[in-house]
Amino acid sequence: MNQTASIQMPANAFFDAEIWLQSSFKNELFYAFNDKHLDYLERYINATLREHKDRTGFTLLEKLPKFYHEAKNRVALLKIIARLKAK
Repeated sequence: MNQTASIQMPANAFFDAEIWLQSSFKNELFYAFNDKHLDYLERYINATLREHKDRTGFTLLEKLPKFYHEAKNRVALLKIIARLKAK
C-alpha cells in the first residue's frame, strides 16, 4: 500500500477496510463505523426535535448525507438500524 494519510481520507479507505455496518437505501449507502456510531445515528434520526443553534458546521451531523436528515426517511432508516443491530 503506497498511500499517505490525510485528514480528508476516512480510516477505512486508508486501510482498505470494509465497513460492516452498511445497507443500501434507495440510491444511497447508509453506514455506521461501529456500534457507538450506530447508536448515535439512531438517537439523531429518532429525534423529533433537532436543534441546530450551537452547531458550527464541523460536527458529525453536519457531514452526514442529506437523506439522514430528512424526516420522510426516518421510519425506513430506523428499520435499517434495527436490522444492523441484530447482525
